[in-house]
Amino acid sequence: MILNKCSSHFYTKIDLPASKSLSNRWLVLNACMNSIITLKNLSKSADTALMQSLLGKIPQSIPSENPVEIDCKNAGTVLRFLTAYLSVTPGKWIVRGDERLSVRPIAGLVDALKTLGAEISYVNQSERLPLMITGISEFTHSRLKLDMQKSSQFASALMLMISKFPNGLQMDFEGEVISKPYMEMTAKILEQCGVEVSCREKHITLKGTPTYSSEIFMESDWSAASYFYAFVALSQTGTVEIENLCSKSIQGDSILVKWFEKFGVETTFTSAKVIIKKVSKPLLSKLELDFTDYPDLAQTMAVVSATLNIPARLTGLSSLRDKETDRLQALSQELNQIGAKNSIEENSLILYEHGELNFSKPIKTYNDHRMAMAFSIFSGLYDQVEILQPEVVSKSFPDFWTQIDKLNSY
Repeated sequence: MILNKCSSHFYTKIDLPASKSLSNRWLVLNACMNSIITLKNLSKSADTALMQSLLGKIPQSIPSENPVEIDCKNAGTVLRFLTAYLSVTPGKWIVRGDERLSVRPIAGLVDALKTLGAEISYVNQSERLPLMITGISEFTHSRLKLDMQKSSQFASALMLMISKFPNGLQMDFEGEVISKPYMEMTAKILEQCGVEVSCREKHITLKGTPTYSSEIFMESDWSAASYFYAFVALSQTGTVEIENLCSKSIQGDSILVKWFEKFGVETTFTSAKVIIKKVSKPLLSKLELDFTDYPDLAQTMAVVSATLNIPARLTGLSSLRDKETDRLQALSQELNQIGAKNSIEENSLILYEHGELNFSKPIKTYNDHRMAMAFSIFSGLYDQVEILQPEVVSKSFPDFWTQIDKLNSY
């Protein structure tokens, strides 16, 4: 796909997808509660569609000697949440995924589930898919130590199973806790359902059984909003309106509001929508950000900095190596290809000043939706940016390219 340069003077309404992070958590929690909640505005992403499909398949499976195969394809959230869910769903299950998912981190969760009494093992190679699970009715233990250096989804997966812990759940965290806002999101969802949650820096305690008798409407996805914040930042007088984003969101990526102030972008919340407007030139000569808690924003901010030729030090990127691709390596490689000079220092990306960028070669996306969406941002200032595998955006934002087209409206 070849992208033409966007207008610098757009005013348009952007339709974001619902948050897949919220959607997937509510789907699994609802399944544990026997689907008593009405879920509205679920994400239309491929990941959420897969979660719905697999959850629909699981109750129809009659426990037998022949295990039922659960294919999580390339969806890390689906893998981790369903691994926990199947551990307390009577039956025999084989959990597998595609080649990339098969090597993404899962050992920390498997070890935790074993500690809690689950019957789970690796079919072939240790710490790799597929998994064999013999589901039990509930967990027999309630306290464990959990290594959080690879993924916060290990903790969220266990937290969503709170109805399967007759004595509650206590977790002590080892190592650095990455992507903490996603765990906090899970905690706030559980609190909405009446679960007592006590959080400290390295410890969390859950008590009670989740109950809920109303509807839940999914908020739009703040991670998806990041790309349009970027286009506004690159414009001269760009403005976008977005519905269903909350000023007090439980999504950690709402940090965008604060971050983009430095790029001259103003955010105004009304009762019906949020208005994102370019009001001044960028107010910084160098960017320094820590992405330990916000890994899904790293590619966006790297591309914005490179487009505006603002030197940057982006730290806390260790988890990017374990995503749909090694995002840190892919990001560095594609930026260097177009002349946006950079280097990797351990788990940081350093961006340097550069000359004119060159888009004579297409941008590789490595089957990663965020690579495709982030590198499209270059079309805010450059013409004829070519993105390979544009269809990969379906993983989180199927309508992305249609929304990008709106940025040429006045």
